[in-house]
Amino acid sequence: MLGRGGVDRERLLEAFTRAGAESPRSHLSTGNVTFDAADGAIAGIVESVEAELNEMAGTPKHLFVRSADELRAIAADAPFASWPAAADAHELAVIFLRSAAALPFALPHTSERRDTTYISRRDSEIFIGTHLIGGRPSQPGAWLERRLRAPVTIRNWNTVERVLRQ
Repeated sequence: MLGRGGVDRERLLEAFTRAGAESPRSHLSTGNVTFDAADGAIAGIVESVEAELNEMAGTPKHLFVRSADELRAIAADAPFASWPAAADAHELAVIFLRSAAALPFALPHTSERRDTTYISRRDSEIFIGTHLIGGRPSQPGAWLERRLRAPVTIRNWNTVERVLRQ
């Protein structure tokens, strides 16, 4: 998230440029960045930017990279279209994993608090719907991160659609 730990938009984009990303662009305040790069350069860019962000923020930061084609394919799957409760959800979102991982439950799965429904998955993406309980939103990313013992990040589905439109 921009603004946390000394990471601002300018410093974030400079880190991508130094790492070899071409034409980095930041979207919203969530730290979403699009850039151009050869397929073979992605791993080095990720490693370099993560190291720089970790130094800036003083805490571990993880990048979750998807190509524009991958994002378009994910959106084309219309992951929420068949979920009957989509219209009543507080938020529709996607949890990005760095790689595919076995989930500690079968899908679909509703959390014990009934504030999150893990609807479906596609490779290393899990599609969720959240509900407010007592006026409070859920924390599905932190819950899943603890169980998988691996970093995850969540993006509101509207954010994914917005990035694809730009």
